[in-house]
Amino acid sequence: MNRSQTGLLGFGVGLFYQQGRNIFSINYGQPALFIPSFPKSDAATTMRGQFIEGLVEHAIWRQKLWAIGGINYTLYQYQYTNSLDFPNINKTDPTFGLTLGAEWKFSPWFSTALIYRPAVYSWGIQNYRHILSLDLRFNIFCWRK
Repeated sequence: MNRSQTGLLGFGVGLFYQQGRNIFSINYGQPALFIPSFPKSDAATTMRGQFIEGLVEHAIWRQKLWAIGGINYTLYQYQYTNSLDFPNINKTDPTFGLTLGAEWKFSPWFSTALIYRPAVYSWGIQNYRHILSLDLRFNIFCWRK
């Protein structure tokens, strides 16, 4: 696919450890990149992704604004289905990339983040791929020192 793919919802979970002004985390997510609807056609194309990433966050202004950096492994999944006699296509392209962003913490339990995940290397089709997401994060503290 050579056009832009967008979506609205996704889901992710992560584990983090905070040491002073630094947070270390491992995250898994499934953003909904593109889920189209073709009411006048017998064919449909969907594109989904899932990633696992390792991040370091660093407080850069009063424990409210945090810089985010890390690496990710992302699987882009494509499906083409139709009701005609053409074959259905299922393809998965793995990529390795960077994770960059910024997070604003409203409280210790709630924050929002703008995150960009560009692919650096792709094992599948050699197209440029990326995920741009606006996250709403809810932190659940299981234990503290």
